Amino acid sequence: MLTNYFYLVNNSLAEVNNFVKRAKKKTLPRKARF
Repeated sequence: MLTNYFYLVNNSLAEVNNFVKRAKKKTLPRKARF
């Protein structure tokens, strides 16, 4: 169960990282959703 939780956290972290990278590449203030 602990492994599953760790995997979930890791996954969301990777997703956030991807989003930040994309946001930095093409900064579109209009389409930016927070």
